[in-house]
Amino acid sequence: MNLLSEGNKRIKRLCNRLGIPLKTRLVAQIIYSRVFSTSQHDHEFLSLCCINLACKIIDTYFDENLIFNTNKINYKEIKEIEKYICNKINHNFNIFPIHFIYIKFAKILNKGLHYNTLTVLDEIHEDDRILKIKYFENENKMFCGGDVALSLFKDSEVSFLVDKMGMFH
Repeated sequence: MNLLSEGNKRIKRLCNRLGIPLKTRLVAQIIYSRVFSTSQHDHEFLSLCCINLACKIIDTYFDENLIFNTNKINYKEIKEIEKYICNKINHNFNIFPIHFIYIKFAKILNKGLHYNTLTVLDEIHEDDRILKIKYFENENKMFCGGDVALSLFKDSEVSFLVDKMGMFH
């Protein structure tokens, strides 16, 4: 069993079922991907804590009772895990998922969004490929989110974006 894949799929299912917005879900998946391998906590509970923390980061109000599916929430344990998570990501809450970089670039190009592209980006966030994307400043990852988003466009579109945004100068 792949704990990363299972955890991120669990996050996606729960967020979709509860109507939690896409950006909040993606932030929860990104956070989970950075803490799952070193955490000694139950991975199912860890994924719930990642959703809860992402709701706080993105300022998405949500009833914790629905996320944790109980009326008897152990706030002490949640706070302990959230503290652990915050330390692991160095309290860096400026997380901008690739989906939204892609959307921003598509708007600049006056180009419609492709459902298939968004689906591929979702799949990237559900498996080990998410570990190759640099989402936090202190990470030494292979690809920046902007690089991944740019790879989804034609060369001529990338050239236009580079000129328009003054990138790589």
